[in-house]
Amino acid sequence: MAGTRPNVSISPLALLTLAACGGGAADSGGGGGGGSPPSFSQAAAGKVEDGPLLNALAFLDYNDNGILDAGEPSDRTDITGGYSLTSTQANYSIVAVTDGTTVDQISGSVVSGIALKAPSGASMVTPTTTLMEDGNLTAAQVVTVLGLPAGMNPLTFSAHAAGVDPEQALAVEKANQQIMSVVNSFAAVAEGSGVSATNAFEAAIKSVAEEIKVQAIANTTLDLSDPTELTKIQTKIVSKVNVLAASDATIKNNEFAATMVETVKAAGLVNAKIKAITDSNL
Repeated sequence: MAGTRPNVSISPLALLTLAACGGGAADSGGGGGGGSPPSFSQAAAGKVEDGPLLNALAFLDYNDNGILDAGEPSDRTDITGGYSLTSTQANYSIVAVTDGTTVDQISGSVVSGIALKAPSGASMVTPTTTLMEDGNLTAAQVVTVLGLPAGMNPLTFSAHAAGVDPEQALAVEKANQQIMSVVNSFAAVAEGSGVSATNAFEAAIKSVAEEIKVQAIANTTLDLSDPTELTKIQTKIVSKVNVLAASDATIKNNEFAATMVETVKAAGLVNAKIKAITDSNL
């Protein structure tokens, strides 16, 4: 699966293979930290799913920098995507980063270089919760915009838990896969244009989150298989890459913008196939 990003000359057909693959994302540093027992202690357990992810590095981000710093609790996820942490601070976000040892338990493939997030109190860390965290979106907003089952809470709903409604699980899993199809495809081209792995992933996921915010305000839905809708996200990530290029002459932002036209078409094709899936046996 993921590894080195393709260069800017990547073909639209090749992008079809990137839908579930990762690339570069937020760096992670050392964790741990000793000292006297904290005065505040609260359990913070949950699961990481883009399909259940085995051996993702989950941690509590106290300073919201996306990096595992000393003193921030961390844990590697188990075969169910589960992690168990204890917070020593009341305010934090949950971050899960993947590397060459992280395996998607649905496909059996290595999924490296993605960074998923969720707000404190969440028991799920998924592409959908990442949009909520990055876009400051409510559960009701993402449910409406992504067309998820009414009343479900992305912060607590596991598509792979025993006994869940299979149709709801399918809808949630399809949404997560469509989100990552767009993010990974767009980030791949950004990285191939000279953007760092971390900045490419961040620009892509935040561009999707911003468009969902726009649709939420308008109380409309976002079809991630519609090239016209994807073009709105394209405009946002092109703008972000232009800003990065202003301070980094190695970034080929003009080539990036040109290649994104075909990337939008390819991502739309991938997501149309995901949208058409009806088999609820995840």
